[in-house]
This record gives sequence, C-alpha cells and structure tokens, in this order.
Amino acid sequence: MGVGIAGFIGRWTRQGAGFVRLDTNWTIDDPANMRVLRLGDSISRGGVGGGPLRFAGIQAARNFSVQPGFVTIPLPSLSASAALPSVVDVYVDGALRQSRDVQPGPFEIADVPVVTGGGVQLIVRDLLGREVLYRQSYYSAPTLLRRACTIIPTSLDFCAARSAGGATIMAS
Repeated sequence: MGVGIAGFIGRWTRQGAGFVRLDTNWTIDDPANMRVLRLGDSISRGGVGGGPLRFAGIQAARNFSVQPGFVTIPLPSLSASAALPSVVDVYVDGALRQSRDVQPGPFEIADVPVVTGGGVQLIVRDLLGREVLYRQSYYSAPTLLRRACTIIPTSLDFCAARSAGGATIMAS
C-alpha cells in the first residue's frame, strides 16, 4: 500500500509540445511504528547547520504525524510528600488540570499536561484542611522531544547536477 504522486509541467507552442517531470514519489506510511518510506523525488529535512535538500532516492524516516494523538514533547513530573491521606490539586498556568487522592508518604504525578512555558502549582490538602503549596516553572516547545522519541533520518540520496560537459551524479 502507499500513495503515489507525480507532477508535470507542460508547454505547447507553434514549434511543438514539451513537458518536464517534476517531483514523483511513492510514499508508504507505517503508523504502528511511526515511520515513513519514500521512494523517488523528495525534499530532506533541514538540519541545524543547513537547509533542506532536494533529492531522488530512498528515504526512511521517523514521522510522528502519522499518529496525531501521540505527544512528542517532554511533560514535567512533580513529586512531593504527604503526612496524612490528602487530596492533590494540580494547576497549570492557574487552571485546575488534575485532582487526585494520595496516601501518606512520597508521591509523584507524571506527565502533567502542559502546552508552553509557564508555571505549575501543586496544592496538597490533608484531612485536617492544612495546605502545602509547591510551585515549579517549566519550559516546553514543539521542537523538544521526550526521551523515548528519536528522529534519525536514513536515506540513500542521489543528486544530479548538469554541467557543460554532461551530467554529474553524486550519491550520499
């Protein structure tokens, strides 16, 4: 299975007709493993030190967009301790996001739902009504990846360039 895309541009004049093939590729998405395999013409991802490269060849890469609900950003974890059975309220940027009961002792709340940079407040309220407030700042951006997420593009690319003496083919 997969999707094939072909692009052409044509021109008709009195001298005749002609066309030029543009990008042509076959793409196979693998949502279960969040990967994509592309055969044909494509554009590579630009890195920190360089821009994208137009190539013809085979490209296998990680593609988190084939699972739209998958969260790639690292989410903060909060830990505290309760002396008595307590209720814990988690506020993100002033809005209540979670409330849960905890037993006496240390506890951790993992993967607190955040969107961008800001502050998290953790309020621990025990049976006697005493409250302890914990505050933590955080930073989040879509370019950050959580630990289990890696992007390692693998490709066999062929770039063709024309010169006065003929065509030159470079492989990487």
